[in-house]
Amino acid sequence: MSIVIGNLGRDLTGWQYALDKRPRKPPEETAPNDRQGSPRDSATLDPYRSEQQRAVVGGLDRAIQASEQAISIVTSAQSGLVRISKFLTDLSQAVRMSLDGPGKDNGKFRQEVPRLLREIDRTVDDTRFGDIGLLDGSLMYSGEARGAGLTFVSASPNVVSSPLEGYPVAIRSPASRASLAGDQPLTRELLRRPLELTVTLSGRPVAYRSKPGVSFEDLVHGFGQHLRRQGLDLIVDGISEQRLRLTHSRWGRGHRFTAESSVPGVLSHKDGSARMAEDGRDIAGKINGEPAEGRGEYLTGVAGNRTTDGLVVAYTAVPETAVPETAVPETAVPETAVPETAVPMEASPALRGHPHRMAAGVEVGRVILVQRALTFRFGAAEHSVVSLQLGSARSDTLGSGLANVSGFAALGDIRVGTEQQRRDALAIVGHAMEEVGRKKETLETLLRQKLMPTLRKLSVRSENLVAEQMAIRDVDFAHEVTNYLRGRMAAAGELAARAQSQPMPGAVLKLIGGGPEGRE
Repeated sequence: MSIVIGNLGRDLTGWQYALDKRPRKPPEETAPNDRQGSPRDSATLDPYRSEQQRAVVGGLDRAIQASEQAISIVTSAQSGLVRISKFLTDLSQAVRMSLDGPGKDNGKFRQEVPRLLREIDRTVDDTRFGDIGLLDGSLMYSGEARGAGLTFVSASPNVVSSPLEGYPVAIRSPASRASLAGDQPLTRELLRRPLELTVTLSGRPVAYRSKPGVSFEDLVHGFGQHLRRQGLDLIVDGISEQRLRLTHSRWGRGHRFTAESSVPGVLSHKDGSARMAEDGRDIAGKINGEPAEGRGEYLTGVAGNRTTDGLVVAYTAVPETAVPETAVPETAVPETAVPETAVPMEASPALRGHPHRMAAGVEVGRVILVQRALTFRFGAAEHSVVSLQLGSARSDTLGSGLANVSGFAALGDIRVGTEQQRRDALAIVGHAMEEVGRKKETLETLLRQKLMPTLRKLSVRSENLVAEQMAIRDVDFAHEVTNYLRGRMAAAGELAARAQSQPMPGAVLKLIGGGPEGRE
């Protein structure tokens, strides 16, 4: 939805109306015997100037109506968010009382939570401007990614809708994760005795001791479970020859860790010293041929891009095991063309057989995006366009994106059964309140810094132009009356001169109001 707030296509910040500079005909040059009409027949001395002023005032009136419409939309959305904030506050209090209050096992709170969630959804449905839902996600983008390993994440209000075929995503270097692998295979002889494994992440060491005689699969499973319970984002798996491998669950740089083992070579170096994991790599590439910033597996369009400003996609390459060996020609790339870093093991089929880094990258898929943000255009200049994405405030989307033990995906999933669920529910409610607070702050900033000053500026200009137009009409009307009276006086003078030069019977009596025609 787009609302244009402007006057005749001019930018309001530098708006000026052009006055008519045509020279006026001096009043004294008007011929005495020119036909003079009534003042009511001509309200202005110059019709072009009058119509010009009228058009300018009309344009300002339309701009004022658009400003008032925009303010109504923003204030309606604000009102709905205020009500949702109240329900979230009540919901937070209910969860806190169920967690800390004396009657925490009372079933009343279990009934209160669903009721408040229904009130939030009802408020979202009622917050509308005409047929447009303001908080139900109607004024937001929708996107889809096509390509193996490619995922659409989000888009900012500045992203432009893509063509039907979508925006191409070209990858120069896929993301990788920090990992390390042991050199020593875990044979049956080594598994018969206890094995001590220690991992240090962010300065925090976590030790694990295996049971004697455990199988290799049970060791991998038990070690991984222990690390997860200790809060370490590490994945444990087995590779060829029953060797251990540790991989950080997050992509990109900055997630390095160290590992050591009681048996040299299992995780530590063969000399028994701790082994440091190889650091991960951030993704590098372009979206629609425009620059993009890579962080982990996420590729984000750089601010200022013409079409992809704030567009976020994620790309995780397809594992090499999914690609047949015959798919890679031996002569695909000469060895001299391959830079120092070779194609990573996790490269996708599109990147196989190509150098690790290429100038333009290799297209791995496309992103199709439809932008439905609320757009306010203040005049005709490109810099005076403000786009707003209100998003959805429904309970099934509000508060999403917060990791928790109970597995609550959004506000609508919260439960107050166990103590852990109540704590996670409280965290989700707090996250939702922060999200609503950001929406309210965005609307308040738009209203205070853009819409209200624009409306005041337009109103003042409209009043000034109306007053100027009325002054011009008053002066022109007085000028017309003067010309009309002067013409009547000139005609009377001419009649008097003719009466003196050519006397006619009854002419003198007619001039002085006497005679048969002048008598009452």
